[in-house]
Amino acid sequence: MPAGEKMQGKRKGSNRARNAIIFAFVIIFLIVVMAATFKLNQAENPKELADEYFEIFDAQYLGTFAYEGRLLQLSELRFKIRAVKGDANNVYVLSGQSDWELVATNIPKGQYANAYISFTRSYGIPLEEGVFQVPVEISCSEAYGRILLNFTKD
Repeated sequence: MPAGEKMQGKRKGSNRARNAIIFAFVIIFLIVVMAATFKLNQAENPKELADEYFEIFDAQYLGTFAYEGRLLQLSELRFKIRAVKGDANNVYVLSGQSDWELVATNIPKGQYANAYISFTRSYGIPLEEGVFQVPVEISCSEAYGRILLNFTKD
């Protein structure tokens, strides 16, 4: 075989390797750019605090008392949630060991939706200074945070 043909074969192989390396760098570069853009968008649009964005009212619970009334064992929690600072989209609530529950896909500013949380296992809340404080986490596209619901034994 002439020497020139061997050289061409080596060049084709080295071109493929070089092209594969360039392709890999381009893919890595695109991933880094996309990740940086995503992080910047999150930093520019921080979520509001749920206790400022929402109002919870007409809260009710279903549960039993244990340990001479010092522990409330919740089985259900119901309340109304109003968007007070703006429209709320994809509103979810969670409390204790419950799963995230979708309350509404959209709550216009000033309007409310009914929320219902069912506990598969009873959720024990201790009595503190005459009040049972039930933490409710709220998440939506615009806000995130925890709101405490206060219940008395009466």
